[in-house]
Amino acid sequence: MNQFAVCQGMHVCGDGRCELMSNKCDGWVHCKDRSDELNCVCTSDQFRCQNNMCKPLIWVCDGVDDCEDMSDEANCDCAAGFFACHQNNCLPISALCDGNIDCPNSIDEANCEKAEVNCTTNTYRCADGKCIVKPNAECDGVPDCLDSSDELHCDCGNQLAIRRRIVNGNDAAMGEWPWQVSLHFATLGHTCGATLINNWWLLSASHCFQDTESYRYSDRQLWTAYIGVHSLTFTDSDIEMRLIKRMIIHEQFDNSTMDYDIALLELSAPVRNTNYIQPVCLPSPLHVFPANKRCYVTGWGLLQEGGRLPVILQKGEVRIINQTTCNNFMGNILTSRMLCAGYITGEVDACEGDSGGPLVCEELSGKWFQAGIVSWGQGCGRNGHPGVYTRITKFREWIHRNIGTDGSI
Repeated sequence: MNQFAVCQGMHVCGDGRCELMSNKCDGWVHCKDRSDELNCVCTSDQFRCQNNMCKPLIWVCDGVDDCEDMSDEANCDCAAGFFACHQNNCLPISALCDGNIDCPNSIDEANCEKAEVNCTTNTYRCADGKCIVKPNAECDGVPDCLDSSDELHCDCGNQLAIRRRIVNGNDAAMGEWPWQVSLHFATLGHTCGATLINNWWLLSASHCFQDTESYRYSDRQLWTAYIGVHSLTFTDSDIEMRLIKRMIIHEQFDNSTMDYDIALLELSAPVRNTNYIQPVCLPSPLHVFPANKRCYVTGWGLLQEGGRLPVILQKGEVRIINQTTCNNFMGNILTSRMLCAGYITGEVDACEGDSGGPLVCEELSGKWFQAGIVSWGQGCGRNGHPGVYTRITKFREWIHRNIGTDGSI
């Protein structure tokens, strides 16, 4: 059969692979031959690179060479989220292509196909249906939407009890990571991690719930969630135990490539917020976690490859790694739904038992946002093989659709 017939209504890559039309000209390279990002007309929320590729405006001046010709990082003597307008005058990225000339040389309105900001997967949608292009607008303490909806539902991401193993990690303090959940399977004890995203729901990895010859991991009745845990000796007084009422595995999860490695777990009963139990904040599709940003991975995974499980929750500081750089090290097998964090030289990394747990980053507001879900890696802490995580910003709408919320998570 003709490949174009097989891929009817989709973009056909040079190698015959089919890609959704929604992936074409979205700024991410999905085809090995880059054909999905060629001959694109940049929209109002995209930046035209010197090589004529279109990239989201929020990637301009974020410290990452997304255009691969440095044109998105030229004239960037400003903080992330801002661009250099004229004589060291820094303006927010939202001023780009907004229809108003803010720079004397009109650079902020150059290469814009149209002035109005349309709602796309790369914009933040306010409750009134209007969209803004300010990166990390949600829960930053500044109302950016006319209806202030970007600052609603922000009772999340609070570290209420902070004191300062993950491979080469450290013991976490009581209440330091109040959204961390331990998932126990049958009589095996701790098996995977998860994250509390509201009083009813947990976020984890699809691969944790794939059946093997020995165990039916897909059976929700065999799992127990422990929320508010610090020590697996269960001596903590604030632990909440819940059964799993419903398990939602992403319909496109691929066990061979680990793409779409995300799952939702509904608890048998809601939990109450305490100093030791708090939901994490989920990022909007527009949220930027720039390369080299300091983040943390937490869990009860192996302390070293082939080693033992810890009793106390472990934390490890890692850095977000540029996608292109990581893909080069990993053999170009990453998809746009994956995120690399750790260190190219190895050092700190997640390991077996950390799967499904959170990668979280603190924003200037003091709120912690979940950037990724521990997904896969080649060994633990190996040189040239950083950890790979499920990229949460790609799944915010999927989460809302399955939980049935109005954005109040």
